[in-house]
Amino acid sequence: MFEFLNIGSVLFDVDETLVSSSLIHAEAFENTLNEFEIVHEFNYVNVAGMRTKQVFETFGVSNALVEAMTLRKQELTWNLMSDVKEKPGAIDTLKLLKKKNIAIYTVSSGSRRNVQRSLTSAGLSGYIKDSIYAEDVSRGKPDPECYRLALQRFELNPAAVVAVEDSVAGCESAKRAGIEVIGISSTARLNCAVQYHSMVDLLLELRKK
Repeated sequence: MFEFLNIGSVLFDVDETLVSSSLIHAEAFENTLNEFEIVHEFNYVNVAGMRTKQVFETFGVSNALVEAMTLRKQELTWNLMSDVKEKPGAIDTLKLLKKKNIAIYTVSSGSRRNVQRSLTSAGLSGYIKDSIYAEDVSRGKPDPECYRLALQRFELNPAAVVAVEDSVAGCESAKRAGIEVIGISSTARLNCAVQYHSMVDLLLELRKK
């Protein structure tokens, strides 16, 4: 079990960590590819945690097309995010951390507009002190830029911070910024300090402390 005694802040990923959004993103990606008539083998699991623009850049299309596809995918995601739900245990986990006077931030590869919409729709936005979005950095996860920016902008000591991530890219990003990571996944093996199958499992462990 990760030791929370000296932790003052938690940096959460958003998609599939705090909110159940993988199906939404997968649908938005696939619809975008169909609209632009891009034939490409695609599996959202393989790109989870990455910025939308990064994903489309791997398809070998022009920069102009990457920009157009990114905007369209974000628009489709926005339309679908109105019904997004919290991951089971997310709200109670944030409530418990707040009760313990632990500051809560999010570090996401998603756009500001879509992340804010998803957190609001899931009833989580009121617990978040501040956030890092895709627009804040030039390189997405697994690059550590987003987590390094969070440490700098929020004036955090990495020794007193833990990140919570559900993807390989997210875990690598946080670790390369010098931050210990708690992994949340029942399907992928994550290279992190400790891993739980779900947010509920993390919540149950926190309640023991």
